[in-house]
Amino acid sequence: MDKITQIKKYAQTLVYTRWTKEELEKHLQEKFNLTSTLEEIDESGCVADYAFLMGIYDYYGYIDIYFLKVPYDEKDIFITEISVSAE
Repeated sequence: MDKITQIKKYAQTLVYTRWTKEELEKHLQEKFNLTSTLEEIDESGCVADYAFLMGIYDYYGYIDIYFLKVPYDEKDIFITEISVSAE
């Protein structure tokens, strides 16, 4: 099973969980041997949730993570959706 397929399968277990950005980034890097980081995507107020983008390979593949910001909690990211693409 290739890395993208593994990540797609695993990603659904992360939906509806809470993290800090640092914990989530480190977790994904270690689990899938990634060197990329979570980059916050600015939707300019177009949507109510927020997004991170993380590359899988140098020139293709990415993890798109949508989340809500949780006030008054150390784990301030609540993941609402994850998609993984090979493009």
